[in-house]
Amino acid sequence: MRRPVILASLVTFIASFCTLVIEIAAGRILAPHVGVSLYTWTSIIGVVLAGISLGAWAGGWLADRRPVPSTLGWLLLASGMTALLIAPAASLAATFAVESTLPVRVVLLSTLLFFLPSFFLGMISPVAVRLAVSELHTAGRVVGKIYAFSTLGSIAGTFTTGFYLVAEFGTRATMFGVGAVLILSAFIFGSLLGRTGVVAGVAFALTLAGLVMFGPRTFQPPFQKQVATPVETGPIHVEESQYYTIEVAQTVSEEDGRALQALHLDHLVHSYSDLYDPSFLAYNYLQIFNDAVGWKRRQYGTARLLFIGGGGYTLPRLIEASWPGAVIDVVEIDPAVTRVAHRYFGMSPQTTIRTINEDARWFAMRATEKYDLIFIDAFNDLSVPYHLTTRQFAQRLRELLDSDGAIVANLIDNYAKGRFLASYVKTLQSVFGEGQVGVMIESELDTADVQSTYVVVASPALDRMLASIVHERALTDKPSPAGRPIPPAQLQRYLRDRKAITLTDDYVPVDNMLAHLFR
Repeated sequence: MRRPVILASLVTFIASFCTLVIEIAAGRILAPHVGVSLYTWTSIIGVVLAGISLGAWAGGWLADRRPVPSTLGWLLLASGMTALLIAPAASLAATFAVESTLPVRVVLLSTLLFFLPSFFLGMISPVAVRLAVSELHTAGRVVGKIYAFSTLGSIAGTFTTGFYLVAEFGTRATMFGVGAVLILSAFIFGSLLGRTGVVAGVAFALTLAGLVMFGPRTFQPPFQKQVATPVETGPIHVEESQYYTIEVAQTVSEEDGRALQALHLDHLVHSYSDLYDPSFLAYNYLQIFNDAVGWKRRQYGTARLLFIGGGGYTLPRLIEASWPGAVIDVVEIDPAVTRVAHRYFGMSPQTTIRTINEDARWFAMRATEKYDLIFIDAFNDLSVPYHLTTRQFAQRLRELLDSDGAIVANLIDNYAKGRFLASYVKTLQSVFGEGQVGVMIESELDTADVQSTYVVVASPALDRMLASIVHERALTDKPSPAGRPIPPAQLQRYLRDRKAITLTDDYVPVDNMLAHLFR
């Protein structure tokens, strides 16, 4: 290849690489503010493609009017500058309250953060091609070679970001690297080392100064993955894994002032733990889970329990401390969450809890042990792993249960407006049968037009299980406020009224069913 073609190929490789780095990292950048859902990725991909498309049109127009290397340099510089602004702009935008639905908010935030970098990066290829093509009879070969390198750059950027950059350096350091590479490329390939280089250098220095002024939460220097503070209440650990933005914070209980550790996964507070009291359960759904454990403990001196979703390991830690005979397996997809739980949430170094760091669906496909109880604590309001909600997965979990075992799952929905709760119940009924699936609520208010947490229980021994739990609560001085079962007849009417469907691997519109929550 001639030198102009080689240079054009390198530039388009770099531009495409950086475009895909931004697009893949975009999900992690938005996750702490709007969660990760189908709407998030739809908005990111749509906005980035819109930017590339309009950029290609504008780049073609500009290439015909100013086909000189400095044009390429200025475009690379603009791309780098806007890439550097993504991280601080994300944190700044998150401070503004916008009254809108989540889909609208995600589209607006995606446009604000990612349109301009995508637009400028989209302009680069047409200009690079125009500079490389000198003879019409070789234009096809030249364009083919350049776009082949462009596609290779996209592939390299996708895999490098997904498998390495975000997990190793975090999104903010990754965006800093993208900006630095693009600005450096502007000087190398864009003939900006003359008088214009002074302008570019000043602009670059001003941008970095502005980034630093936003503080450590909005800009982390490269290689910094942890933030520690000496204050009594506040974040003590922040890191980005391949799955979550993880934050550990110190806080206090509003009820009795006890010191607690809080685990944030993306936008959601996942769990609270008392390091000195494993019996502390902050959420009522965990009380229901623990009631199910008590039912099984009264039946047997030992049991095998499976938790899908580890988080802060709150209930596994309690069971390990109070029931030495129990065998506890936890399937947690993110090894970083497990490491954080061991370091910050009171897990004993000699713990008998076995953790499997892999996707729960993959684990269930290969598992051979039978379990007495399977707890699903992997759903939240904005991010539901849909492949864990389907009939096929429920059938596989049913095969892993002992004869009178139970699946106990918590989920978030609006009883009066949502369809996810109803459809999930119907899906489990398609596996267990109508009379073997129930829903536990805290009070009658949860069957109104409110967003709440519901616990769905599926078991061949459902009636005996619920009767035992109710009886046991009646014997205590302070019965748990959680865990009132919806009467079966009312539940069936609810499924009909909400037009419940059976979720399958072929049709599982979970995000659309939860759209009413996205406010």
